[in-house]
Amino acid sequence: MKGNKVAPQFLMVDEVIKAANSAHGKSLGNNVLDMGCGTGTIGQLLRESRIANAVVGVDISKKC
Repeated sequence: MKGNKVAPQFLMVDEVIKAANSAHGKSLGNNVLDMGCGTGTIGQLLRESRIANAVVGVDISKKC
C-alpha cells in the first residue's frame, strides 16, 4: 500500500456488537457495508446506537 492508507477491516455483525459493548457508549466511528440488508433494520440500529458513522445497505431483492 502506498501512503498512509489503511486497509478496510471486515467484521461480522457479532464482532461489531461485541466491539460496541466494549466501547461503553462511545462512538466507534465505523463505516458499515451491510450486504443482504433486506429492509435495513440492522443498519438503522447501528446508526441510531452510534456503533456506525455510516451504513451502506445492499440487497438483491427488488421488493425493498
